[in-house]
Amino acid sequence: MNIATSSPATQIFSTTHKIDKLKTDASTVITLQNGIKHKPNKDFILYFRNDAIQDPVCVLSKSALVKDKYCAMITFVPDFNNDELDDAQQAAMENAKDFDADIENAKGEFIFVLDRSGSMSSRSRIGMAKEAIILFLKSLPPQAFFNIISFGNQYKALYPENQPAIDQCVEDAISKVQRFEADMGGTNIDDALSFCYNMKKLPDTPRLVFLLTDGDVRNPKGTALIALKNNKHCRTFTIGLGSGASPYLVREVAKKGRGKYEFVENGENLAGKVISLLSAAISPVLTNFKFKFDTALVDALIPSG
Repeated sequence: MNIATSSPATQIFSTTHKIDKLKTDASTVITLQNGIKHKPNKDFILYFRNDAIQDPVCVLSKSALVKDKYCAMITFVPDFNNDELDDAQQAAMENAKDFDADIENAKGEFIFVLDRSGSMSSRSRIGMAKEAIILFLKSLPPQAFFNIISFGNQYKALYPENQPAIDQCVEDAISKVQRFEADMGGTNIDDALSFCYNMKKLPDTPRLVFLLTDGDVRNPKGTALIALKNNKHCRTFTIGLGSGASPYLVREVAKKGRGKYEFVENGENLAGKVISLLSAAISPVLTNFKFKFDTALVDALIPSG
């Protein structure tokens, strides 16, 4: 990243990544710090400030309608914050710790359910699907396990057992995904999802299912109901690929599965949406807890159960 400002930058830091800075008279070049393995599993956030940030700037534009007339625009940034720069940086770093999901230490079984039916045969759709799966694989936490379930008329698992997200296993999976084709016939999502939900579960490890599809099914309410029945031990996230993906199916399966959903149009950048779902998936979830309160202070409880 190259930062060019009207005056030399007085402060540059990132709350998400370790960076190196090379300052010149005209600009500052920002690179990720060498010697560290940077995974594409979170947004890159950079803060910078220069001495002239509060200086007013005037822009003149000649009128296209009235001869010899100009329009002037003045922009400025009021300085309401009198904190020292070091204090502001420390506060930003502390806030980042509070809200940033701990991806590196997260645990989970990540099961990717990939639509390889005939409707996915266009290069853009099967290409998007494979790109998304590869992005997910490269971004998995080190302590995660994963598997890929392809479906069409029938379904098949890439591995007989879920694999650890170590480099060797991830690289093997990526090489296999790159050879995937949309050659599995129709769109039978229900059996593939049911298989994922009923797989033998690792103890004390949340299961997270990611469904990627470009189509629709005859009974989307039934598919959503399957996710609902299994949402106590598994969360389901969905990605609708292309304009043909059923909004109802993609939305309701994620809602009933206590997950999130995204839609990706042809040619759209996948990275941000993949990371958004991954970050949501590893956010802490409470289970087996009790909530005690004084009934005399509560007028209503929703849901009533």
